[in-house]
Amino acid sequence: MQDSTAKENSPIGHNRPPTDAELLKDKLASDNAAAIKRADELIEEASNLPDKVETDEQAKAATDTIKSLMAARKSIETIRVNEKEPYLTLGRVVDGFFKESTNRLDQAKENAKAPLDSYIKIQAEKERQRRIEEAAKQRREAEEAAKIAAALEKTNQQEESSRMRDQATIAEMGAERLDRFSQASPADLSKTRTGSGALASLRTVWVGEVIDQKELDLGLLRHHLSPDALQKAVNSFVKAGGRELKGAKIYEKSETIVR
Repeated sequence: MQDSTAKENSPIGHNRPPTDAELLKDKLASDNAAAIKRADELIEEASNLPDKVETDEQAKAATDTIKSLMAARKSIETIRVNEKEPYLTLGRVVDGFFKESTNRLDQAKENAKAPLDSYIKIQAEKERQRRIEEAAKQRREAEEAAKIAAALEKTNQQEESSRMRDQATIAEMGAERLDRFSQASPADLSKTRTGSGALASLRTVWVGEVIDQKELDLGLLRHHLSPDALQKAVNSFVKAGGRELKGAKIYEKSETIVR
């Protein structure tokens, strides 16, 4: 009865096997127990240091503790790198295995896309010219209808004259519409859709390419640079000897270095 109750109250998944991540974490904790314990001891020791150093003895104690903390950190970092390296190697093997296929697929796509680009550009230009020519044709029809309407009006054929003027107006509106359509984007001028639903069309985008770093207008780029990028630039400027820079505070900063 007791076993049945315990079973009913057990959470779902309580008897699932541990995951690879959980097994790895347990193994790391077991293999590096001494290093982790030493780190905990040093952290506890550091927490017991006085908030204010007032004597040489306190300064020496703080220095020794800091040096021990640094050594422990270096040791754990070395362990981390060594423990992770086999997984990094395996990760690189996985990446390399699939990268070979994805690279070949990308190259095959580019090879197939080059002649398609040329074809769609030609089709887009043909469609543009067709719309321009159709607009010119409708404009000629509008002019001809307007002439006929004027002639009919002179012979007092008002009904026929009005009909021809309407026809001229419709033709002129069609011509204007085609003129607008002839200025459409390449994507709207030419599209190829396959039976499987794939669609090919042109996409026109503006791109920027640096050709001379010295001539770049950094003022215009200012708002497009991330804070991290700006800070790195300031750091580089200061490291190179810069001591005055508008918009930045450059000052000497002193801190204790324990070796």
